[in-house]
Amino acid sequence: MLGLAAGASTLLAACQTAAPPSVSPTSPPSDQQAAAPLSPPVTLQVQDAGIASLAGMYLALDRGYYTEEGLDIRLVTLTGAQGDVLPAVINGAVQIGSLAPGAAHFNAIARGVPVPAVMSLQVITKDDRSGGLVVRKDLVDAGQLTSYSQLKGARIGLLGLNSTSQYLCELALGLGNLSKADVEFVNLDSGAQLTALATKVIHAAYTFEPYVSQAAAQGSGVLQFPRGEYGAGTAGSVVVVSPALVQANRQAVERYVTATVRGLRDYYQAIFLHQGDRAQVISSLIAHTALKDPQAYTSMSLSTVDPNGDIDLQAMGRIADYLLQNGALTDKVDLSRVVDHSYLDYALGRLGRV
Repeated sequence: MLGLAAGASTLLAACQTAAPPSVSPTSPPSDQQAAAPLSPPVTLQVQDAGIASLAGMYLALDRGYYTEEGLDIRLVTLTGAQGDVLPAVINGAVQIGSLAPGAAHFNAIARGVPVPAVMSLQVITKDDRSGGLVVRKDLVDAGQLTSYSQLKGARIGLLGLNSTSQYLCELALGLGNLSKADVEFVNLDSGAQLTALATKVIHAAYTFEPYVSQAAAQGSGVLQFPRGEYGAGTAGSVVVVSPALVQANRQAVERYVTATVRGLRDYYQAIFLHQGDRAQVISSLIAHTALKDPQAYTSMSLSTVDPNGDIDLQAMGRIADYLLQNGALTDKVDLSRVVDHSYLDYALGRLGRV
């Protein structure tokens, strides 16, 4: 029988960012890419969650791609769930953020709030082990939680209810012939999930790198149910833009997307095509995420990306349908209002497709 530690206090996570490393670009601008930087430079407040799925942004920042576009990027630490990130983007506390598709975003669009997704940062493939359900190590060692069917009665930490995390968890539950009625979902941010695993407040957590590796290093949890086993093809993280920025400075958004796509491609080439300097990519991740041990990156699975930054509308549609069926959406969402491809069209017009 699954057990929990008695009582749970408020769990808070703090984030510290190391100085970015000095790295050289692996994708220098071509004549096709060349465009005069915005002048004067435009300052953008950009949400930073300190997670590996933001590698494209970190590389673009460390390699000066945003500066080349005339952007002054100011990172704002905000590691909470979609319910925290989205309001910050809508009210302008940050002008650009990243989140997984979910009810809060879709419902905001339905209410007429123009907060479009403009590019993808992450995709999920069948071999993806960069995230999933991390289970308490003591439960795995005891054989109490090693199969999907044993999730029955589990208390599971999620980075946001009615989110992609919950959608993926329910896909995992289905592999054990279970449903959400068989478990308890708890809304916890990433750092709080680690604490809750270590103190046995929860049985499992849906999380991603670097938190998967941190849980393993701390001996509190193991990636027992990787998301590639049940979530292949699902939309991952997307970039969203504040309504005020969309209205006031379209060019700044175009330039931001262009620089970020360059960063994504550097990451993709180095990690998946083995054509760039992997060590430089790891240096950026060490500087910007909570995982500081270079050795840990030799075994961890890094997030997969689309080097063109495309957003899979069909995958987003499946999430929207799931949320509608579960009563999290007020009406069927119009995906053409959720995603604005025009900024990516500008970027790919300069960079070309790969």
